[in-house]
This record gives sequence, C-alpha cells and structure tokens, in this order.
Amino acid sequence: MGLDGEEENAQLLGSSSEEEIFDMGTDATSLELRTYPAKKEAGGKARQKNNEQAGLSSIGCLMHILKGNIGTGLLALPLATKHAGIVCGPLLLLFVAALAVHSMHLLSQNSVILAKQNSTGPLDYAGVVEYAVRFGAVKWLQKFHKSFRHAVNVFIFITQLGFCCVYFVFMAESLVQILEFYEFAFIPSVRLMTILLFVPVVSLCMIDNLRSLAPLSIIANFAMVFAVIIIYYFCIVYSVNSNFATPPSKLPKFASLAEFPTAFGSAVFSYEGIAVVLPLQNSMNCPFKSALNTGMLIVSIMYMSMAILGYLAFGDSICGSITLNLPEESLYVFVKLIYCFAIFITYALQFYVPISILFPRTSETTSTIRKKLAQIFLVAITCGLAIGVPDLGDFIALVGASASSMLALVFPPLVDSLVERKSSMLRLLKNIIIILMGIIGGIVGTFISVESIVHVLLSSENGDDCKV
Repeated sequence: MGLDGEEENAQLLGSSSEEEIFDMGTDATSLELRTYPAKKEAGGKARQKNNEQAGLSSIGCLMHILKGNIGTGLLALPLATKHAGIVCGPLLLLFVAALAVHSMHLLSQNSVILAKQNSTGPLDYAGVVEYAVRFGAVKWLQKFHKSFRHAVNVFIFITQLGFCCVYFVFMAESLVQILEFYEFAFIPSVRLMTILLFVPVVSLCMIDNLRSLAPLSIIANFAMVFAVIIIYYFCIVYSVNSNFATPPSKLPKFASLAEFPTAFGSAVFSYEGIAVVLPLQNSMNCPFKSALNTGMLIVSIMYMSMAILGYLAFGDSICGSITLNLPEESLYVFVKLIYCFAIFITYALQFYVPISILFPRTSETTSTIRKKLAQIFLVAITCGLAIGVPDLGDFIALVGASASSMLALVFPPLVDSLVERKSSMLRLLKNIIIILMGIIGGIVGTFISVESIVHVLLSSENGDDCKV
C-alpha cells in the first residue's frame, strides 16, 4: 500500500508528446522518467527491452497495483454505502469492481495489439486511444484521432485537479477537528482553514523535481499503513462489540433512487486505478494478468469490508471520509494528523500530472516564470473550488461521475471495439453496454452531484454535516 492511490497515478501519468513511462524498477520510490520514442523499434522488441530495463517482478507489480487503487476513495466508501443502502452498496461496489477490472484487461490487451500492429514502443493511455481511433475499424472516425487523444488528456487533467480539490477539503476538515480537540483559542472555519493552507500547498508545488519528495513520501507511506490499520481496528472493535450507531436491522437495505448516482460516482472514484495499468504492464518481466487479478481481488475485499464496517459503525452520521468520524481521542487524532501529512505530500505528486500535460518535458520554449504562474493559478483554482464547496462527499462523487467514469468505463471498451480483429457481435454488444453505462451513469451522477453542490452553496452548510 502506498501513500495514496492517486499518488501512484501521479507518479505514472506524467507524459509528454513522446511516449513516456516511469522506470520504477524494483524501487517503489523511484520517480525517474524514461522516454521511449514512438516507431523506433518493433513493439515486441521495444517491450522486451523495456522489461529488461525495468525488471518489475510480480510482487513489485502487485504492490504498485495496491498503491494505485487504495487511496482517499477507500475512506469515502462507507458514505457511498449510505447513499446506496447496506445491501445495495456492497453489490454496487462488486459490480463496479467487475467492470473496472474488465476495463483494465481491455486496455492492457489492446495496448499490446496496437504496439505490435504499428511497431511502436510502449503506449500511454492517450496513445492507446489515439492509435485505436487512427487505425481502427471505423473509417470516418480515423481523422479525429488527435481529438480523442486530447480528450483523454482533458479527462485526466480534470480528474487530477479534482483529486487536488478533494485533498484541500480533506486537510481543512481534518485540521479543524484537530484544533478543536486541542481546544485552541482560535479555531477557523473549514473555508478559512482552506485559505490558510494555500501558501504551504503552493510552496510545495513549486518543487519540480519529484525525487526531492521521495524521502517524505516514504515516511508518509508507512504513516498511511499505520492509519489504515487503526481505522480497521476501530471499525472491527465497534462491530464485535455491537456498538453500532444504528442497529443493522434498521439501516436501509436499498436507498432512494435519487441517491444512487452519487454512490455510483464515489464507487467509480475509488476504482480510478486504471491509469497505472499500462505503465506497470510495460515495466513487468513476468505475466501481468495474474498480478492484476490478485491485486484487484485484494483491493475489492478491502473496499467492501471498509464500506460495510464503516457504515455499520457510524450509520447515517458517516462523513465524507471515515477519518472525520473517529473519536476525539489522542490515538485517533494522531491518525487524522498523519493522514493530513500524507495527503499534503500527495497533493504535490498529484499536481505534477496536469502541469506535465500543460508543459510537456520535451518542450524547449517553456518559460520558467510562465510555468510557475500556471502552477500558482491551478492551485488557486483547486483552493477556490474547495472554499466554495467544502463538502468531501460531493467532490468525490462529482469527480468520479464526471471524469473517472470516462477513463475507467468508456474509453477501454471503445478501444476494444475499434481495434481491428475478428470479434463476435456478442463482444461488441457487451462493449456498447459498458460504454452506455459509463456515459449514462456519469451524466446522471454529475447532475446529482452538481445539484447537491448548488444546494450547499445556497444554504448555510459549511462542510460535511455529519456528526459522530
């Protein structure tokens, strides 16, 4: 398990106009980028050469899969269960897990096919979609291949900035609770705390060399492991002692239909680990499929257990992050503090992705001042959005529905349908159904989340209204 699921995405997604992947090797903290120019070697040879350079083992790959999927989304799953119901929630998670893992396999398989067909080196996510459209079965769509590449990068851009908004809200709400516990003379509101965090976050994001953050990342990794163990311990003890906020028999088995899209958005958000699939596959020197299946099985078990135990422990008072529900005791306050530290470091790693999209590493005309101003501007945007809507649950659902659903559920089956090979009508029908579910679920989930956010803006609510 790593610092954060989205941190792994940030480490693996930094790309330029050339095909780039992180050379992770066997060192989980390695942040080195290697550039693989397209169309210089046959796909198989380039892949073999890459494997020899990276040499990532099955165990190493498994660890990265866990890091890539276990993050802030894990802490929000009890709230997703509340929105779906104690029975429907776990079933929804299981369903989304099946779709997400299937999409990961589709992306993995088709990236290999496209690389071999077009004699390229390893392809990133946007590259796979571009090549699938450019050389795909639908002729009239081929001229839009660049547009599809840009679309993927836009959704990645939105997703990463959305994560950063979530981090601002998470840190602000957690720090306010910590100050309340220690009875500080002045305790700011969540919105004011978000403003106070702006300068430290901007200062951290000015560090362009991710290797400089590696020592802090290692510390935060261990801190995060400790925090998650304590959260599980608390939830299990709560369950064993039957000290439930609401008796399980009285919890709704199926929530209202109006809340279901919000649960869908949160579930998709939690499974936004598809971005790590291609970099890991390109770095392995042994079968990737088994490592992916094993890793996602472990992830799904953790997700379902956290969703059920967290909702049973706190009932309808569950917050956007289960850490906000932990008792006001020294141990649990410490858990909140180290989580804040981990998320603080994660912000800079996550922020690297949109900046790398705006300013590719191959660009020789990038002005340092221009780049720094862009960094400050983007941090200000995420801070401003967090100030406007200091509600963790709404942000997670919005990001999951609006952008993550496209990356996790729409583009992979689209690629699979476009790649020319003998395919049955049943396979095509299956892909169309998944695409429609991703689009419809994303649109409805986005609408419901925006509606909830507007309600918060028009009301006097300030952050999560949950109470322990």
